Amino acid sequence: MKHVPMKSAPLIARHPWIFVVLAFLVLIGAWSTLITLAVRNAPPVVEVPAVQRN
Repeated sequence: MKHVPMKSAPLIARHPWIFVVLAFLVLIGAWSTLITLAVRNAPPVVEVPAVQRN
């Protein structure tokens, strides 16, 4: 395997943890979007009358 000097290596090769950080950011964005859409499009609240027992 050929050794690549760190100065000429691509940014991702020098910092592979960037993929992990980007994956977490995408995950947080997806959850935030999902929760926001669920709150905005919540089903209407249906009140159920209480049953009186004798």
